[in-house]
Amino acid sequence: MNKIKTVIFVMLAIIIIIIITLIILAMQRKTEGSDYQDTDFEHDVSNVEINQSVEQVTNRNDYYAVKNIIGKYAYAIVDGGTESVFNMINADYLEENGITVNNIKAVTDNVIGSDLSEEQMNELKLNIWIDKMYCKESAVNIRTFFVYGNFSNNVEQNEISFQIIVEIDSKNNTFYIYPTSYVMQNYQDEQDLESYTTELTEIPKNNYNTFSFVNVEDSTVINDYLSNFKSLLINDVDSSYELLNEDYKTNKFGTLDEYKEYVNNNINYLLSITIDKYKKDVTENGTQYTCIDGNGNYYIFEETAIMQYKVLLDTYTVILPEFTEQYDNLDNTKKVVLNIEKVIQALNLRDFKYIYNKLDETFKENNFPTLESFEVYMDENYPSTYEVEYATYNQENETYMQTIILKDKDTNEQKENTIIMQLKDNYEFVMSFSVQE
Repeated sequence: MNKIKTVIFVMLAIIIIIIITLIILAMQRKTEGSDYQDTDFEHDVSNVEINQSVEQVTNRNDYYAVKNIIGKYAYAIVDGGTESVFNMINADYLEENGITVNNIKAVTDNVIGSDLSEEQMNELKLNIWIDKMYCKESAVNIRTFFVYGNFSNNVEQNEISFQIIVEIDSKNNTFYIYPTSYVMQNYQDEQDLESYTTELTEIPKNNYNTFSFVNVEDSTVINDYLSNFKSLLINDVDSSYELLNEDYKTNKFGTLDEYKEYVNNNINYLLSITIDKYKKDVTENGTQYTCIDGNGNYYIFEETAIMQYKVLLDTYTVILPEFTEQYDNLDNTKKVVLNIEKVIQALNLRDFKYIYNKLDETFKENNFPTLESFEVYMDENYPSTYEVEYATYNQENETYMQTIILKDKDTNEQKENTIIMQLKDNYEFVMSFSVQE
């Protein structure tokens, strides 16, 4: 009997050892295997090398986490929450400068430009736009962000610039803020950021200084780019001009004055743009977002870093690589259709200059000797936006005749026309069409 008990005990011991071994192996696979995707702050940081140089922020999740922290701080100021603001600002800074809840307003940022009525305050929505954001690591769990941007809102027209330092503790998911007054006094030049040091090893949690990281979708980034561009169209049209892709800017407008005239004539349309669909392409030069609005018009944002972008307001002014790749693989019949699609885009965007420059010279001289005469004709005969359908097709030598039906998107009225086109080298073409008497 004792021998049986001994055997059972030994077997149980062996089973326990096997189970423990399997658990250890499973844990090792979880932390070391290629299938495990750890987050920024889940892994062991005991041997992580600290990068203490100042670098531009490229991680969109970091960017938006810091942006949300600044938003939390700004709304607390607007709401008059002296206790909440006090608990967001760096504790050592408060102590060294004798700052208390009672005098905290003396050092906090200006977020709105003037006193607003109760009704205006109820309608107030803040906008935080960040021009530049840099980061410096101080410890395995402490990172410091240097943020330059401006506050604006839906009630006032003015913008208020800020320069804010945000320290985050990724272990506790907490933050501290240094307000603009401190940053301007100590770090007037961005080159001074390299000298920034901190003794922080952790940021204690209170009721007001917590934050969280979220995964930011492409659509959020695209709509922020669009929102920023629209804001500049209203408040700083010169800066919006500088955001245009260089080749596009030259080919589409040529000069700032011509661009301003275009914006002035089309401002209502430009401000009504929304993004319904988009396609994302990652290249060695950055990320390209090709967007389509509700009218089927195309826009492109070229992103080189987070919140660093250039804009193309259409996809026909500049010959894009994706167009040439598609075009080269088509027969001439389909090339004609692709060119007509570009013309319809220009028509819907009221870009009569583009269409005029594609007209055959003889046809132009006989019917529209000036751009102004062409614009008058188009405004009178094609005042809306259109969808296109393709009808009969004929070819005579190197001349292609494509009948199209334009359907008015507002009234469903249909107009028939015949496009006569000749294909040229370097993806160019010339055309004429049936002129209504």
